[in-house]
Amino acid sequence: MNALLETRESSANSVVQRDLTPLDQTRFAFISNAHDPATLAYCLSLAMQNMAVYLQARGRDFDVVRWRETALRANFFLIRDAIDPAQSRIGFLSLREEPDCPNTTHIGDIQLEPRAQNRGAGSAALRFSEARARAEGKNELTLNVFRDNPAIGLYERFGFLTIDYGFDKYKMRKVLA
Repeated sequence: MNALLETRESSANSVVQRDLTPLDQTRFAFISNAHDPATLAYCLSLAMQNMAVYLQARGRDFDVVRWRETALRANFFLIRDAIDPAQSRIGFLSLREEPDCPNTTHIGDIQLEPRAQNRGAGSAALRFSEARARAEGKNELTLNVFRDNPAIGLYERFGFLTIDYGFDKYKMRKVLA
C-alpha cells in the first residue's frame, strides 16, 4: 500500500504532507512541528492519556523523563483532518532513527484523540510513515506495542510481523521491499 503524498511548505516553514490515498474516506494532513514546545506539550499529554490504561494494568506510571529524552531524537507530525482545516488536531505521529539500525525508521508513537480512533487516521499514519521511510532510503519500519493493544491487528494488516516477544510488549517490523 503506497501512499500518494502532496508536499508543500507552510507559512511556518514546516512541511505539510497530505495523504491522498484514494482508499481513505477522509484525508489527513501531517504537519511537522519539529520540537515546538506547544506541540511537545500536546503530544506528551495525549501519550499520557492514551497509555494510562496499559500502564495502569501493569502497575506502572508513565515515564515523562524517558519520553522527553526520546522525543529529542524524534520527528513529530501533528495529524489534522485535511478536508476540514478548521478541525483541531486529532493526534500525532513520531518517527525516529535508531543509531544501531541505520536502515530503519522507528515509529515511536501513533497517538490519536478518542474521537479520531477507528476512522482511518492510524492507517494514514502508517502509510505516511512508510512513504517517508522509503523517501529517505530506509528498508524497514519498526514499532513497539503492548500485547493487549488492539492496534496490533492494524499493524498486522499493514504487513508488520512480530520479531520479539518482550515481557509486556511486542517489537514489530515491516520490511520495505
